[in-house]
Amino acid sequence: MQANAAWCWFHRERALTIDGVTYFGSVAGVEERGEQAGALRLTRFDHAHATARTVTLDIIRPPDDHNVPALCRLADGRLLAAWQGHGSGGDIFHRIFDDRLEPRSPVLRTDALARVSYSNLFQLPGDDVVLNFHRGIGWGPNLLASLDGGTNFIHGGRLLHAPRPDPRDPRATGLPGGRPYLVYAQQGARIHFAAVEDHPRAYDNTIHHGYLEAGQVHDSHGRAVGAPSGGSAAPELTFTALTRVFEGAADRVPWVSDIAAFPDGRISIAFSVQVSGAAHRARTGLGGEDLRYRIAHFDGATWDTFEIAHAGPCLYAGEDDYSGLIALDPDDPARCAIATSRDPLTGTPIGGDAAGARFGIQLGTIDFAARRAAFRPLSAPTREDHLRPVFSRRLSGASGCLLWMAGEYRSYTRFATRVLGLTLPGGPPG
Repeated sequence: MQANAAWCWFHRERALTIDGVTYFGSVAGVEERGEQAGALRLTRFDHAHATARTVTLDIIRPPDDHNVPALCRLADGRLLAAWQGHGSGGDIFHRIFDDRLEPRSPVLRTDALARVSYSNLFQLPGDDVVLNFHRGIGWGPNLLASLDGGTNFIHGGRLLHAPRPDPRDPRATGLPGGRPYLVYAQQGARIHFAAVEDHPRAYDNTIHHGYLEAGQVHDSHGRAVGAPSGGSAAPELTFTALTRVFEGAADRVPWVSDIAAFPDGRISIAFSVQVSGAAHRARTGLGGEDLRYRIAHFDGATWDTFEIAHAGPCLYAGEDDYSGLIALDPDDPARCAIATSRDPLTGTPIGGDAAGARFGIQLGTIDFAARRAAFRPLSAPTREDHLRPVFSRRLSGASGCLLWMAGEYRSYTRFATRVLGLTLPGGPPG
């Protein structure tokens, strides 16, 4: 689908499918075919004709997969792309395109009032409000707001107060951290989020859930617990007001990968858990030998969490909690995809360690009643990495798309991967 392309997982939406055409953002990792490393691109792939068109949004060097653009289809059918550097500057950029990727605005800039990372774009139904959730002031979740359908943005406040963990807290390791991580999903007028307190190398996290609707933050059960600050001051709302979904410890340290919310009120959160590093929590690079994938599922009344697969070891030493990732299909509650170097159920190395097999993609079906999942491989064992699956958000049409990265991945600034894809049939679009 796209050569020389990669992404991070803290952006929404990363891919959209509209009537048999999939749009996705990516970052170029190397100098290749006249393209510069660090180029941020937007790709349009026509499934019926197997043709792709790619436009370059910006070039940010050195290459960093955290800089990938987020996408949003606006109410008038145009596409909005937003991007920024990784913890640098205070600017978030955006541009509007038509469905053929012809630009319909210049590159526009918004001052987010602090160093920024990540963009998560959502248009609220029934009006011209577009929100961009990002890391900003206080190294916590902030939002930009557009009242004119995505043309102009202003800083709209801070979603949560996320103070640095107290170093005396026994769940703090003393390693560098100091910022929460959130993943977002839209269902109608609600913007759901799953959050952990810090980088998992720094803290034995707990996963929390809440959603923003009509200017108020709610817990999983619909109880209003507070509101964003509306400015740069720290809001009173903290993680403790949200619903606790999964409590971590030194031998089960979670990191959120994905969240999906469905029209019937069900919510799923997919996350990885490091189960092997309790003895090395204060020494980075010595853990990460055994990661697992888990699902947390809310049936409208209660949360249930269960393990569904072995993820294998971490991607590389120094980021002991970096898994190949797990993704949820936003249009099918029972479908997921994982990247793993192990048999999902037994943990046995796929292809054998001597063969040098890396990570492969497996498509899963979740049985919530039985609290397990069944998998079938989509990529054969190779010496390449097959990583970071993403289900496109299907807005119209009969089929969606599963995308993933394939190639050599050595760190978030050292990668030479391409994007592969598979068309998937689905039910009613989300």
